[in-house]
Amino acid sequence: MGQIKEKCIMSAKKAKVKATGYDIGCRVVMALAAISVPIAAYFADLIYYVIESPVFKLLAQYSGNENDDGSTYGYLGINMFVKKILPLIQESSENKTSLTNLLTNLSDIKAPLIVTTVFFALTIVIALAVFVSVIASNNTKIHFGISVAGLVSTIAMFISFRYVSAPIVSGTVNLGDFFESALMKTLLPFVASVSTFNLSTAWVIMLVIFIGLIVLSGANLIINAGEKTKANK
Repeated sequence: MGQIKEKCIMSAKKAKVKATGYDIGCRVVMALAAISVPIAAYFADLIYYVIESPVFKLLAQYSGNENDDGSTYGYLGINMFVKKILPLIQESSENKTSLTNLLTNLSDIKAPLIVTTVFFALTIVIALAVFVSVIASNNTKIHFGISVAGLVSTIAMFISFRYVSAPIVSGTVNLGDFFESALMKTLLPFVASVSTFNLSTAWVIMLVIFIGLIVLSGANLIINAGEKTKANK
């Protein structure tokens, strides 16, 4: 009887060590994935846009370039925003009239732009929360819950951004609205227009990471539940 009891204890200890090793491995992977969210958000392209210009198309055809359809493709990201666009905004902020006029011109997208920014920041904060939680705790329920919150925030960011892009693509907010010059405001809508304005690589990476975190933490929950069931038998 004593030998049987001893064997049971030894088996339980081995199972515990094995489960702990697996749990640590999952937590390491989840921590690396979570910290990749803010990195991707900063360095990867966040917005993809296409600007079409019938004027450029005519000029290209006149010069003999039949393959040029007058479209300009490009990407915007946080890294570019910080290095190139933010200094321009800071210069505009010194001129309160210019900044006020810009905000007035963009009134149709001001509210959804703020909401999108809030969800973007919230997604980053949640990713950092996942990182801290998997390092500080082995509670898979917490990891799973925070990961679900991150996915919801990422999807909400996409939905709110649709309300930013729709007026820009439809022409309700045109390229001229971003300039103070009356000449630019008048001419730009006839020269060029935005045909595509979508979330790009950074958002896709964030979405995939949170889905992966949910799958991994969910699988860990199932495995732990199975181990507890076996231990109780």
